[in-house]
Amino acid sequence: MRVAVVGYGAWGPNHVRNFVNLLGVSNVVVVEADAERRAQAVERYPGIESASELSKVLGDPTVQAVCIATPTHTHFTLTRDALKAGKHVLCEKPLAETGEESVELVELARSSGRVLMVGFVFIHNPGIRALKTLITDGDLGSVYYLSAVRSNLGPIRDDVNAAFDLAAHDISIFNWLLEAEPVLVSALGGAFIQPGIEDVTFISLRYPNDV
Repeated sequence: MRVAVVGYGAWGPNHVRNFVNLLGVSNVVVVEADAERRAQAVERYPGIESASELSKVLGDPTVQAVCIATPTHTHFTLTRDALKAGKHVLCEKPLAETGEESVELVELARSSGRVLMVGFVFIHNPGIRALKTLITDGDLGSVYYLSAVRSNLGPIRDDVNAAFDLAAHDISIFNWLLEAEPVLVSALGGAFIQPGIEDVTFISLRYPNDV
C-alpha cells in the first residue's frame, strides 16, 4: 500500500514517520503546500516523493490511501476529494466543521466502499484499553457516569474551539468504552481569549441506560 500524507506542519510529521516505519519511504508521499516544510520532509526522508497539493496525487493508482493532517477548515474538501478519487481516508479530528458535512462524508465513504477513519488516537492508548477490559469483564460493576477534565491551556488555536480540538477526544473515548453514542447533549462555553472561539467549554452527555 502507498499512502499520501497531506500536511507536514504540527501533526503531519508524526504520520509520515510512522508510515515510513511501517511501509518504507518508497510507499509514502508527502503533500505540503509550503515549500520550506516540503523540503524539510524530503531532507528528513531522502528519496521520499512529495507534492504541493493533493490533486497532483489523487490520479495516481498506486496511492490507495490518504492521511489528512491539515487545518480543520480544509478537512471536508480534502476528504471528499480523496473519497471521490477512490482512496481510503484517515482524517485528523474533527472530521469536518459541521454535522451535515460529516454525514455527507460518511455516506460518500459507504457508497464508494472506502474506509473513512478519524484520528481518535486515545482509544488505542494502553491505559484506555485496560479500562475497557475492566468494564467489559464486569470488574468495575455498573458504570454510572464518566468524567473527563482537560485543564491545560495548551496552544491557543485560532481555527477551532476547545470542544472541537480537545473534547472530541474525550467523547470518542466515552463512545468506545460504552459502545454507544449520546442520546442527549448540552454544552456551554466562553470565548475569553479570541472572540467567537470558545476556549472554555462544559459539556454534558446522556448515554443509553442513563450513563
